[in-house]
Amino acid sequence: MSKIGIVVNPMAGKDVRRIIGYASVVDAVEKVEVLRRILSGLMFFEVEEIFFMPDPDNYYCRVMDSLHKRDFERLEKKVKVLDFQPRGEDVDSKRAGQLMNKLQVDCIITLGGDGTCKAVASGCGNTPMLPVSTGTNNVFPYRIDGTIAGLVAGAYARNNQNSENMIRKANMFNIYVNGTLLNHALVDVVLYNEPFICARAMWEPEKVLYVAISGPINEPVIGMSSIAQIASGGVFDDSSGFACTIDPGKSLMKIISPIAPGLMSEVHISKTEVIKAGIRYRIMTELPVRWCTVAVDGEREIEVDIQDDIVEMELLPDEVCVVDPWKVYSEALRKDIFRKDCC
Repeated sequence: MSKIGIVVNPMAGKDVRRIIGYASVVDAVEKVEVLRRILSGLMFFEVEEIFFMPDPDNYYCRVMDSLHKRDFERLEKKVKVLDFQPRGEDVDSKRAGQLMNKLQVDCIITLGGDGTCKAVASGCGNTPMLPVSTGTNNVFPYRIDGTIAGLVAGAYARNNQNSENMIRKANMFNIYVNGTLLNHALVDVVLYNEPFICARAMWEPEKVLYVAISGPINEPVIGMSSIAQIASGGVFDDSSGFACTIDPGKSLMKIISPIAPGLMSEVHISKTEVIKAGIRYRIMTELPVRWCTVAVDGEREIEVDIQDDIVEMELLPDEVCVVDPWKVYSEALRKDIFRKDCC
């Protein structure tokens, strides 16, 4: 039986970077349109069950109410909502990932940014994700149309006996404070010179003290991860990460980095290192600062006393399964799934 999970982050694409920069707003209307297109793609492959994560904005009802009558009738009995009370926080995405993993869905389509994908990945185990970009920086999610996402997910569910040929493995960081595992990161870990989590988003380059990325990034990106990407020159392998320390007083190189949509900044790099798997690296700064926040995948998550707390990260290679749209689509083309012979 083919099953697909759908996780929509209602807060993705709405933070303060729309005010201080030129990031686009992905509002509820646009997300509903993306979902309608995803469902259209899934209907082509007649996916038998579709599970939505519950959320405070009730995207399940919004998209079902927006469908044409014929589509609603085809989907009414197939689309279900997971049974838990949402809190409007990233724990909802993690819980949804856990439940969808137990339901043995073929893959989970996520609508959001890097943080949404991180939350789902922390709960979904070996269930692969198909991440669709509706966030801000979006290093991890694909920038693909919802129609293609639905077709890819449907084709993957139909051919999951060959799933190993249609997925890629992504690295992940574990984040420890004083020996306790507190969080994960799919893309980047940042030490930020700000004592409180507050609005979560980061946009002040002078407050960035340290940036680490979980692996090579093979396309131009926006966000704090671009600092480490540019500083690295791309010269490390897929099983490694890369980190750089920022200190204008001990600058070894100066780079120009797109830290947010429409925001370019000069960043002074004082130290770089390749991050190897299975080793705990302590995150530190030589600058005279104390209270900081540790940001993961673009959002401030942990408040620390960087002088007294021991903050560490560990790279886990090939930890997260991700559906590769082109590999799935290529397989569908090879099997002539989209072609029909004329009589």
